[in-house]
Amino acid sequence: MEDIAVPTTYEVVGGEVADMVRDVIKKWHPQLGENGVTLDVMFAKGHRDKYGTTTRPAITVGGYVAQASIKVNSLKERVRGASDVTLLIDGDNWKDLTPEEQECLIDHELEHLAFIRDKKIGIIKTDDAGRPKLKLRKHDWQFGGFNAVANRHKQISSEVQFIAGLGRRAVEQGWLPGF
Repeated sequence: MEDIAVPTTYEVVGGEVADMVRDVIKKWHPQLGENGVTLDVMFAKGHRDKYGTTTRPAITVGGYVAQASIKVNSLKERVRGASDVTLLIDGDNWKDLTPEEQECLIDHELEHLAFIRDKKIGIIKTDDAGRPKLKLRKHDWQFGGFNAVANRHKQISSEVQFIAGLGRRAVEQGWLPGF
């Protein structure tokens, strides 16, 4: 029998990972728990060739490799019994992260979730299934750039200006102790 390639695979995660997600919700995102938001956690493992070597990343977002992603499930899925949200984690990468890095990754993904509120009275809207309406929140800052442009134009390039500004903010905020 000939060996064949294995496509990206998915598995529902429970146990310690699910416990960690619950802990992160309690610690930094209590409003999710207080409003009964349900969440499924899954591992994705990247496409492998016939030798078991990963040939494609497990998760990409906007064409870039990602350690995790989160999505709000559609109303149709939720009515059929799906959770409100699915957190997808790169299972190939997860084992290489420290517990602190794992917690940080979960926190990052949960930070994307925002409630949709009634503009007049501020209460959280609900959908036809009686579930809280959610949307994905964009990053507070996002950056893209090219090494070649930074190398050619140095400090006048947007690439270097962004990094310099971020460095200043990191020092001001105390993100980089010792600098």
